[in-house]
Amino acid sequence: MTNQERAAIVNLIREYVRATADIQALLSILALEQREHRVTEDWQADLEAMRQSPEYAARIAASEPGIAEIDQALAEDVQQEENNLMELIARLPHHLA
Repeated sequence: MTNQERAAIVNLIREYVRATADIQALLSILALEQREHRVTEDWQADLEAMRQSPEYAARIAASEPGIAEIDQALAEDVQQEENNLMELIARLPHHLA
């Protein structure tokens, strides 16, 4: 596996983590709107505000040690990388999987 391929895999995992965090944020917006019996026309602004929150940043940061382990495993042993990758992905915080 080339360094470029390894970087692409790591970037894909980071994008997955961000997408999952966005889904959680959107679900929070939807739940709030249901509770308040309103529909926000500018939900994109609400999502962007949630992306700037400490909670969102913490959710993203919580995945970084796992992503670093995945990157290291990919760099160390090509023969075991698939097993290691699946095992390490399974260990990411459950709210991300």
